[in-house]
Amino acid sequence: MPSNEAKFKIPEKCVHFGSIPINITSKKSFAIINEGINHLFGQKNCFFFVKITDSSPCAGVVVNPTNDLVSTGLQTSITIEVTPIELIKFDIKFGLRVLGEHEQEIYMTGEVIEPNLNIPESEINYGGVSILMKASK
Repeated sequence: MPSNEAKFKIPEKCVHFGSIPINITSKKSFAIINEGINHLFGQKNCFFFVKITDSSPCAGVVVNPTNDLVSTGLQTSITIEVTPIELIKFDIKFGLRVLGEHEQEIYMTGEVIEPNLNIPESEINYGGVSILMKASK
């Protein structure tokens, strides 16, 4: 590898969300480690960037940051935030590219479910509930 190229590592190639409730935001992160001798930098030149490469991702997915500076020998965290609006199973591909290297794929998987709230009636405390009455003459 030429010395002017960056070398980076992504320990986790798949971010598993598991079962997440509809309309409730869930967050997961993965790390990018700079193992090269140069900085991984991505502003105007886009040396490091993350994008959704799937042709039909689920709605409500946000990746942050989409580009960043990663100093030599250090790592940065990329956060995926999902606020699902429909009941689906998902398997979404993200592409991560650093100048001088091939794009790497990261997968995000999970299933959107309806929230299951089971509260036994015996655990509900109605103490202090008042009934308002109007006085009449």
